[in-house]
Amino acid sequence: MTSSPSLLIAGCGDVGSRLPAGVLPVAADLHGDLCPPAWPAGELDYLVYCLAASEGSEAGYRAAYIDGLRHVLSWLAQHGQRPRRVLFVSSTSVYGQGGGEWVDETSATEPTG
Repeated sequence: MTSSPSLLIAGCGDVGSRLPAGVLPVAADLHGDLCPPAWPAGELDYLVYCLAASEGSEAGYRAAYIDGLRHVLSWLAQHGQRPRRVLFVSSTSVYGQGGGEWVDETSATEPTG
């Protein structure tokens, strides 16, 4: 008999507070280097990385989407975990909208500055 696939969601935040019973939360500072003591043991099949930037600046996005992901990948390696798939969730704020307008990749323009 096979076991159910395992999933790690890094950066649950507001979405994570709405997860169903049976999901085991692990508090972690994804901006820090130290792996949380409660990091799950055993094989992980999937990683969903959906950390939100704490501020809308280049430094905020870098901390969330580059440094935070680097930490999570490092912690996976420390535990010998190699997910079969990684799903990376980013922000539409990279498109620079500010008035609540709809955004899709077809209307993206080159950044200024």
